[in-house]
Amino acid sequence: TARDVDFAIRWGYGWSMGPFESWQAAGWKQVADWIAEDIVSGEAMSSAALPDWVFDGREAVHTAEGSYSPGRNAKVPRSANPVYRRQRHPDALLGEEFSQGRSVYENDGVRLWADEGDDVAVVSFKTKMHTVSDTVLGGLQEAISIAERDFSGLVIWQPKEPFSAGADLSGALSLLQAGDLKGFEAMVANFQATSQRIKYSLVPVVAAVRGLALGGGCEFQMHAARSVFGLESYVGLV
Repeated sequence: TARDVDFAIRWGYGWSMGPFESWQAAGWKQVADWIAEDIVSGEAMSSAALPDWVFDGREAVHTAEGSYSPGRNAKVPRSANPVYRRQRHPDALLGEEFSQGRSVYENDGVRLWADEGDDVAVVSFKTKMHTVSDTVLGGLQEAISIAERDFSGLVIWQPKEPFSAGADLSGALSLLQAGDLKGFEAMVANFQATSQRIKYSLVPVVAAVRGLALGGGCEFQMHAARSVFGLESYVGLV
């Protein structure tokens, strides 16, 4: 299917979008017409004509119902294999959306959520590049407290890369520029206190890392009970 091709290119080359996704996002019919014109004029890299199904009136190959398979001439849904079904948030293609779960707790820095009937909660950061600000620190500590009371485990996971680019340096810099050393020291102390809450939580805290995990993001991962790393993860102290 078009899904197989796009994932092969995305995972193999580290692209954010596959060739069929890019084509669909740019306008399926318009791009198809351009390619056909280039083939006729001899300006394309190949003289092979596009197949008939490209011009059957479609606007997309990826939809909520599935991805197109020329061999089957049908939209094929995702595999029902258990190894795929247990993924809460598989990599989404254009036209696909997955449940965001029910919100359990939320502030300006984090969102704690869970799927119905699941006893493992997930906390995600809402900041740019998932940096760690005061609201993230406070929210993460509160999320751990809620997980200890109502769940059997907690996963730190971001809906997209990076895992975390580290501390919110702009906030720290503004404290230093204002000469507020006590405020800066309090922020550092709160950072360490949050790492300790992760380490000594009464329920396991798992870091699900993908992309960058730098500075404070690395420290959170190091203090977690377990870590799961996606390919192309870059972890370390700057």
